[in-house]
Order: sequence, then C-alpha cells, then structure tokens
Amino acid sequence: GSLYHVVDLSYIPAKDDEWFPMEVTVNGETITITVKGAQVIQWTQPADWNGSYDTPGRKLAPGTSAFQAPDANSTTAYANIRIRPLD
Repeated sequence: GSLYHVVDLSYIPAKDDEWFPMEVTVNGETITITVKGAQVIQWTQPADWNGSYDTPGRKLAPGTSAFQAPDANSTTAYANIRIRPLD
C-alpha cells in the first residue's frame, strides 16, 4: 500500500499469504490508495516536486505503472488488474 519512497507506510494493512483488494486512483496530481476498502494514502504532488531522495526527477505523468515485490526472495501474485481512464 505504500507509494514507494514517497509515502512509505509505517504499518502493514494486509497479511502475508492473503489475497486482498487494492485500488490506486490517480486524478490529476493526487494519488489515492485503498487496501481492503480503507484509504491508506492520499498524496498530492507539490508543484515544486522533483522526485524522492533515490529517484530524482520522477514525477507524475502519463506513462508507466509498476508493481513491486518486497524483496528478491519473495513471491508476489496479482489478479484481475484493470486500468481505465477516469470519466
């Protein structure tokens, strides 16, 4: 549920080995993430944002979406991924 190196959650909203729903909505400069129906992040990119400490220059823009596994020895599975434009 974290927004990698932008807003890192201090708690884990789902258990290991548990399927859970997650929704990521990007509306303009705002990203909202919900896990199991509960909002865990709402972040608006500041006008002067120039990326995080380890990804300078990374900003919200049309393009790539990425999923990340926690570490090299973990297994992560995804199902029912849907991407659509907001109306």
